[in-house]
Amino acid sequence: MFVRNNFVCLEDCVSADKFPREITVFRSYSRMSYPGHCRLLLERRGTTTDWNVTHALCDDGHGHELLSSDLFLHNCRKCKCMKGIVQHDRSGPPMPNTLSVTLPQHPV
Repeated sequence: MFVRNNFVCLEDCVSADKFPREITVFRSYSRMSYPGHCRLLLERRGTTTDWNVTHALCDDGHGHELLSSDLFLHNCRKCKCMKGIVQHDRSGPPMPNTLSVTLPQHPV
């Protein structure tokens, strides 16, 4: 699991004012979603953002920006910075990868 520290997803009862301005804040909106799913609406754009997050924002039809998980994962696949990673076909929401790691040889 990769954890990004420049954006956060909040539920209704949490105030975005507690987070620094550098952090992009999304609000979890589950009222118009299927059970177990939510929509991440952009509440506040931070001063530092990842290009793959910025390019995954789309209009929800009501003048708000929401994060498209499909666009986000597509953008992550285009990233050339992850060497040694084998990307597998998408299986539902996750994007499975295999990281090849060479372990040091120990004398017998």
